[in-house]
Amino acid sequence: MSNERYDVIIIGGGIAGSGLATVLARGGKSVLLLERTTQFRDVVRGEWIAPWGVVEARRTGLYDVLAGVSQHHLPYHVEYGEGIDPAEAEAQKLDLRVFLPGVPGPLAIGHPNACQALFDAAVAAGATAVRGVTRFAVQAGPAPSVAWETEAGTFAATARLVVGADGRNSQVRKQLGIPLYEDEPHHLFAGLLVEDVLDWPEEVESMGTEGNVQYFVFPQGGGRHRLYLSYGYEQKGRFSGEGAAERYGLRVGDIAVSEQIVPCWGCRFCRRGQYWMCQVHDI
Repeated sequence: MSNERYDVIIIGGGIAGSGLATVLARGGKSVLLLERTTQFRDVVRGEWIAPWGVVEARRTGLYDVLAGVSQHHLPYHVEYGEGIDPAEAEAQKLDLRVFLPGVPGPLAIGHPNACQALFDAAVAAGATAVRGVTRFAVQAGPAPSVAWETEAGTFAATARLVVGADGRNSQVRKQLGIPLYEDEPHHLFAGLLVEDVLDWPEEVESMGTEGNVQYFVFPQGGGRHRLYLSYGYEQKGRFSGEGAAERYGLRVGDIAVSEQIVPCWGCRFCRRGQYWMCQVHDI
């Protein structure tokens, strides 16, 4: 078991962890970055960076890293809904470029690719990065330490600071006994990534309501779009199990403007079989 010392140990190599590791390593700090996965997967969320987030990415020097993955900004927002004529909704579209000078709207970016780009940037900046971490244990105190396991063996290191960036189900939080406060989930979000959507305007993000669902469309460029449906928690089995993606497509097809999103459902499921749902809590 090795026992090296770093300025900072970061557990979790996603957008938050790898972004922080990149900035700190560029600033001359010694950084150890530990990541569970060997390949980042689609987790549905984390694919829309607000205009103020674009400003922060520029300020921290991370925008160029993200721009290597996507430069697809969304300058317009349209709200559809029952009782609203689609043409009227489109005529009242919101210009998202007006909020911050020099920011052409939120940035739409695929989450796995963004994670990988930031992870690679952290390594290029000098961070020590480890993937495939199967277990870890954090010891708090004046000289915090972390022990972890991979297929190569068991290792340990100390640091001035340990950062838990391992998501909303953080094991760091649980190990350190940090309380989590949340209300009961009341909605579910089901997301699907589709390709070959050629008729939906790629500069327009949108959301709307239809029946008992709320829907969202976020173009990512090149005919690729992230679709979401939000529905009540009491319907939690609605888009799960065998044929979930197909049922999802049929429900989207019932929406008034869906002929632009999925004409005859002729688009293609991206990475077929990767279909995710997440719970929604009050913020």
